[in-house]
Amino acid sequence: MSKLDHMIATRKAESPRFADAFDRAWHEIEATNEFMSAIADILEQRGLSKAELARRIDRNPSAVRKLFLDGANPTLDTALHVLHALGLEMIVTEAVDKSATVDA
Repeated sequence: MSKLDHMIATRKAESPRFADAFDRAWHEIEATNEFMSAIADILEQRGLSKAELARRIDRNPSAVRKLFLDGANPTLDTALHVLHALGLEMIVTEAVDKSATVDA
């Protein structure tokens, strides 16, 4: 276990509030990375470049390239533009892991 992992584990053990916030943020990062990875796969399958995607969504090519870096956090608006430009749609389903949900 790295020093950082140890520090996080210690802090999570000390504070349930921190643990919940950390786990929620981690889940969001993983979901965003999975989304952008799926988009990258679709671009590759269709033989489309990130520059072409940028053109289709009327964004700067360098800004679009940054969307594909780990930890990128595209806005919902940008994600919807990407989906529309590729002829895709967003489907919302119930979470498999119920611990990932937030009480209303």
